[in-house]
Amino acid sequence: MSTPTVPAQFSWNAFFEKVDNPDSDYRYMALKDLILAMRKSDFTIPQTEDARLRAAFLKLVKDKNSEVQTQASRCLGFSVHKISETGILDFADNLFHIVANPHETNRDSAAVALKKVVESFPANSATSRKLSDKLVPKLTALLLEAEGAKAAQEVQVDVLDILTEVLMRNSADLARHPEKQTPIVSCLRRVQTYNRQVVRKRATLSLATLFPHMPNELAESVVTGAIDLFAARQPIDAQRTGILTLTALFQQNAERLSTKLSNIIPSILSRISDTEDDELRELCLQALEAIVVKVNATTLGAFLDEILAKALEFLKYDPNMAAMTDDESDGDDNGMDIDGDDDGDDDGDMMSDDGQSDEFGDDDEYGGFTDDEDVSWKVRRHSCRVISACVDTRPGRIGDVYRKVTPTLFGCIRDREESVRIEVIQAVTRLLTQTEGCAQIAPEGLQLLRQQIPRLVRILGSQMGPSATAGVRQYGFALLCELMHVAPQTLTPELVTTCSAVVAHGLSFGTQHGKGSSHAAAANANLKLSALAFARRLFTYQLPTAFTPATLNKLVVAITQSTSDRFFKVTVGVLKSFAAAIPVIRPLDASTDLPAPGAADSQHNLLLKVLAGVSDMLSASDTDVEVKNAALAVISRYIQHAGDVFVNEQSLQTVIEMVQSRVDNELTRARAIDALKALATSKTFAQQPAFLNILAARIPAIVQLCVGQLQRKDRAVRIASIETIVAYIDFAKVHGQPQVLGSGQDLTQNLVPALQRLLTVDDLAILARSLDALALLVNPAFANTGVRVGLQRVVDNTLIKLALSPLLTNTAAMNSLAQFWIALVASNPPSAATLAGQIRKSVLETYAGSAKSETIPAQARSAFAAAGQSIANIYVGAGASNRDTLDAATKALLQSVQAQASKLTSVMTTYLDLHTIGEIARATPIAQSQQPTAIVLALFESQSEDIRSAAAFVFGTIASSDLNAYLPSVLSDIRTMPTRRFLLLHSLKEILARFVTTEQGAQLGTVASNIWSVLFEYIQNGDENVRHVIGECLGRLVHADPERLLGELLGRAADPQPHIRGVVVVAIRSALTAVASNSTAGKLFESLLRPRIAALLVLIEDQDLRVRHSALLALNGIASNQPYLLEGVTSTLLPTLYRLAKVNPQYVRVVEMGPFKVNIDDAIEARQAAYHTIYTLIDTMPQYIEPTLLVTSVVEGITDVQKDAVLAVHQILTKLARIVPTLVLARADAIVAAARVEMDARPKETAMKQEFEKYQSIVESSLRLVAMLYLACNMSSGSPSSSSTAAPTSAATSPAQPAVGGSHQQQLQQQQQQALNVPQDSNIQFPDALIAFLQYIRGAQQFSRIYTEQLKDLQQEETHSTIGRGSLGAYVSGGGSEFGPSPVMLRRANTTDRIQEAAGTRF
Repeated sequence: MSTPTVPAQFSWNAFFEKVDNPDSDYRYMALKDLILAMRKSDFTIPQTEDARLRAAFLKLVKDKNSEVQTQASRCLGFSVHKISETGILDFADNLFHIVANPHETNRDSAAVALKKVVESFPANSATSRKLSDKLVPKLTALLLEAEGAKAAQEVQVDVLDILTEVLMRNSADLARHPEKQTPIVSCLRRVQTYNRQVVRKRATLSLATLFPHMPNELAESVVTGAIDLFAARQPIDAQRTGILTLTALFQQNAERLSTKLSNIIPSILSRISDTEDDELRELCLQALEAIVVKVNATTLGAFLDEILAKALEFLKYDPNMAAMTDDESDGDDNGMDIDGDDDGDDDGDMMSDDGQSDEFGDDDEYGGFTDDEDVSWKVRRHSCRVISACVDTRPGRIGDVYRKVTPTLFGCIRDREESVRIEVIQAVTRLLTQTEGCAQIAPEGLQLLRQQIPRLVRILGSQMGPSATAGVRQYGFALLCELMHVAPQTLTPELVTTCSAVVAHGLSFGTQHGKGSSHAAAANANLKLSALAFARRLFTYQLPTAFTPATLNKLVVAITQSTSDRFFKVTVGVLKSFAAAIPVIRPLDASTDLPAPGAADSQHNLLLKVLAGVSDMLSASDTDVEVKNAALAVISRYIQHAGDVFVNEQSLQTVIEMVQSRVDNELTRARAIDALKALATSKTFAQQPAFLNILAARIPAIVQLCVGQLQRKDRAVRIASIETIVAYIDFAKVHGQPQVLGSGQDLTQNLVPALQRLLTVDDLAILARSLDALALLVNPAFANTGVRVGLQRVVDNTLIKLALSPLLTNTAAMNSLAQFWIALVASNPPSAATLAGQIRKSVLETYAGSAKSETIPAQARSAFAAAGQSIANIYVGAGASNRDTLDAATKALLQSVQAQASKLTSVMTTYLDLHTIGEIARATPIAQSQQPTAIVLALFESQSEDIRSAAAFVFGTIASSDLNAYLPSVLSDIRTMPTRRFLLLHSLKEILARFVTTEQGAQLGTVASNIWSVLFEYIQNGDENVRHVIGECLGRLVHADPERLLGELLGRAADPQPHIRGVVVVAIRSALTAVASNSTAGKLFESLLRPRIAALLVLIEDQDLRVRHSALLALNGIASNQPYLLEGVTSTLLPTLYRLAKVNPQYVRVVEMGPFKVNIDDAIEARQAAYHTIYTLIDTMPQYIEPTLLVTSVVEGITDVQKDAVLAVHQILTKLARIVPTLVLARADAIVAAARVEMDARPKETAMKQEFEKYQSIVESSLRLVAMLYLACNMSSGSPSSSSTAAPTSAATSPAQPAVGGSHQQQLQQQQQQALNVPQDSNIQFPDALIAFLQYIRGAQQFSRIYTEQLKDLQQEETHSTIGRGSLGAYVSGGGSEFGPSPVMLRRANTTDRIQEAAGTRF
């Protein structure tokens, strides 16, 4: 149905006519037209129609059609802002009377409408306060009347829902008027004594909503009342209400209850043991979970051990199985047979590896036990959640968990109740995630895990056998995938066999149960995907020697049986598994890239079986494109590892032809070209001379094919093509067969011009590889092909101009260009002068006239520096074979500089020559006979600042070649020549950099003291720029004698002069960046700095804000690049950062600007730096962060008046919502309220453009955070359906999508509707505040559009990100998505200390 258009002028008569129409479709469309009209910012309701509209709404709310009722409530959200305030109050009063009438049939719809009215006004607005004052007394009175049966019990639930919404929207007003709270609290506490449980729960929620804003005395009475209700003498219903109240209070504001912990926690622990009511036990465990999550570790103290012990005790609680003894179970859980026959393998074994019995056996030993009245499983399930909360929020206790908890926790995977088994598996998965993140703070955790892996794998093997359910399999595969990540290369052949059996059973289960309805088929495709994902990780993270030939063969056969699955995603998963299996079937020696000893001929038949299956899929015309790309990736891997294993030469030719044919398809082109490259780079393929001959005959066609792809728009295709061309040129050079590339005419007319077209700065990666290809063609091996003529044209027409580009500075493309120049002049040294002259002439002509007096424009300076580097490379390349050529060129450059020194018109020429000399001096010493220093030092007096700075650079490079000759004069001139001091310091910095970067800093040891004293002598006498250069010099100098100088430098951090302290910070930053961390000098310096880092961190609290800001920036750099240096100080560092990020009134001053007074926060830059450092530490040191304290501290900044700080807070909370969703969602009310305030603070129409831009950025950031909260609800639920992974699905089961061919407006509206709807999933708990906020922005088109865009971006990041939810211990979903592996399975592929993922897993 097309989108209705809004009339230019809304017709009220037509609207009311439709409203009175007996056809419900007319009434529905009337409301829809009104919504479209109200979305216009200039739409108003005439005063004459106000009363009629309210009457119409009242009528529509009671409409017989439920869709009309819903649409009327939705329309109210748009209308309340445009109806008069008096009218709204009267309308709300009318709705209340409907709700209060127990005999009214439309009471439910009226309650929804009244809630919509309440939530549509901004929180704490004037109208909202008036509504509160009008409604609250009536609502509380009605609740009290219900006790005497004057109103039906159903009314109470609706009234409490409305009351909760009113209290939530007017918290600030209630906090300012505590006298209003007393009757409300009294009423709610009375309602908590009512008989109906759902009413008591609603009253508890309302009471908790008000709790953070109560005055202390009232809050104390509420807490005391809850404790009294929980007393053992009370009836069981009262105890349940009491513990439920305490749980809600902890969730709302745990800080107010911190003083009561010593009474509350022991009472809860004792009640769990004493009571016979399992429901009360469950509620007590929920309270313990809230306490663990909301109360920080310092406050909780030793209670955490007691809570963990109690949860562990009741994790085994099963009164119906109490009589069963360990002796009654038998069997063996050591695994399963790969063929699937479970005789003796799946009976369960209650004995662990150390001979002690587990708490649970396999499902079968319970004999099909069922008890519908038994709810003890809820106790066990929530005990597991308490354990998960302890693990997630206290990462430093991983060692204790493995010693005390996992022996029981692993055994509980065999629980007879499936929901408990799944909960335990998820808990173990989260524990593994924590273990990896805490490897540095608690290394014993990983060691203890490795000891317990055999038992864990065997238990999982027994529970994932043929009789296992799909849910257990799904979450079990997630656990196993995480185990492969955390503890690679730990499985024995026996355990690998068990894991292989798990995969085989998972694949066969999916096949057997995937028949029938499309929903069942799709759901079981998900299980197959999870099984295949685990198979890939099993191949990737375990040693090839762990796979016995029999296991390997049977596993590959099991995977192959899923090749023809109806869902192409499963087929893709099979191919990815093949790609991961090939390195296991045919491992290569890392040093030679040839088959490892003993692996050459052992599995040829298995390899050929894989090749045959892949070839069939690649050749099929009806195969999905994604399948073909996956097959091509397998072919590439196969050629690399088994290029010498083909049935015969014809088989090889067939494969090459299939791959070449796939280049014609734009969707498979890049993968096909990668496969062609593998033929040229594979060393196994090169072992077969016959195969090489076949390839040689096809190389001209392949190269020509790749040349034709270089101009494609698809960047991936262009990169693959240039990489393949480079590979085949190198292939021809290595094998001494330049003719295989084609004739000289082909190279000159086709290949070289194609490469020349790529020589632009539009894509530096492609430019670098193109230059590499040209450098290879310069090789003498191609001298007889005639290619040099074409190369000369490239140099003359393109490379000369390219050498001037400032964009090449410090890039791989510049290095490739340097290698090309060196290779070119090495083959023809006499051409060096000509080439250098061409570049010199080109750059001077390009920028002729651009210099004004003695100043050179910034762009020209960069171009001269780039050109000077190219000219220097040309001369150095020529000098490699003839030193006289280089000396003559250097002499000519020095003479030119000397001759032009006094001419302002030659500033650019001098600048270019100086940079050329400096680059030559970097590469090789300049002869002293040419008197370079005298010539360069004379330029220190130049009127041009650019010449002076270039001269300082050149003098430093020259002086670094002979330290003894030059350094004394440099130090002497720094002391005696104040006018040259700044330039000489730059020269000194260049000298020190030369020795530090080449790890020759020890040569400075004898003169380090002199340099040190000179530098500190002039800190006070110089300006800020001089001090900064001195700091950089000191940082480099420290590496000369780090054991002595580092201590002396850090000792100056306590100097009373802020200038000295600031220089110390700069020096440490410079020292850390001057050398690579993995170099010898870097390792030595970091080992000395690590125990002394506290002396530096004192400066982040410096009273001088400039020093503080600089110190925080330095800390952020350390946290990002060398976080291990901070490991010993995190306990004090993190609280300090939290404190520094907050507003300090000491640094806030009031500035009068005309009639206005503005608060200026002088510490805002330092506070922003503190927030940025916290953000960095979340990524690099999550194992040291206490999540509860972090979230609590950061959330406080959500209301900061400085918007820059708020943006930083939004970034942190967005990240934390992905990492610890449970903790962030617990603060959803505050976050959503702050977002609403920001959105309502729209600048006036007369505001400046910058104010509108700032408002737009803060709104986008706020809505991005809210969208992340929406996704966090899915993450914290642990539901397999919560993942964002796409699903293969049929039309019958796919979610609603925009209609094909529909207008853009239609598609946008549908996307917004889908994004803003809250899924009705019983497993997902959405905070009420979040639901209300989503409903609010759903009615505001400008906000709903932004929200939809932000949600889409976050979902894409979640899908494609390789970084998971970190190791802060989030409630990470352990299972896969409905149609794919969970994010737990897909993350951290780029972690440096991991084994690299198989190439087949990245598509």
